[in-house]
Amino acid sequence: EAVVDRINSEVSSNGNVYYFHLPGVPHLFTGGSGDVPKLSVTQKGDTVRVEYYDSDRDVVPFKTFENLSLPLSESRDQSDVRKSVAAGREGREAKEDSRTVQDEIKNLTPEQLKDLIKQSKKQKPQ
Repeated sequence: EAVVDRINSEVSSNGNVYYFHLPGVPHLFTGGSGDVPKLSVTQKGDTVRVEYYDSDRDVVPFKTFENLSLPLSESRDQSDVRKSVAAGREGREAKEDSRTVQDEIKNLTPEQLKDLIKQSKKQKPQ
């Protein structure tokens, strides 16, 4: 939970894409208003709750977003759809992260690969 200190949007082929920043977090968060309608009316100074996958990327898609400054009622169907959208986004992000890791492994030297294998063996539960 934090207060939005910067927010902006741009138009893409899929609609508006929003970028926002939270103080003390070294990422810009991104998402579309089609997934989260409150995002399009979020302003600097609004308190939000965001779940995201921590990574070393500078721009990170959020997993969930809630603008706590805009309490609205929600039907059960809306809640179900929102959960379904979040699950779909999570699956897409997991695939993207998997491809990134695979690409990084392909670029390792044989020595780096041996070190990685050693480290993975140390971390396996007995």
